[in-house]
Amino acid sequence: MSGSVEIELRREHEMSLLRGYHDRLMAGGVEGYDFGQCLHDYRRALLMGFTGCVQGGAPRNLTDPRSDALITGIARRCEAAVRDHGLEDLLS
Repeated sequence: MSGSVEIELRREHEMSLLRGYHDRLMAGGVEGYDFGQCLHDYRRALLMGFTGCVQGGAPRNLTDPRSDALITGIARRCEAAVRDHGLEDLLS
């Protein structure tokens, strides 16, 4: 979601998709995993996506306009997700 979906689309659907995911986990027999923990884990995973974008972009030839547009777009979307979720508190 954070790197592939346009920012406004992610913002519009993110929580309902995450709640649906959590509901399916519960329906599938997962116990003792409340939505708060699911959201916390999702937020932590957003950091992994952001660092993956940074690491994945480093070896690319960014002088190529297509590569530059790809990496820039993913980075822009990931950064917005990190900011939207206030993830700096997970770093301390």
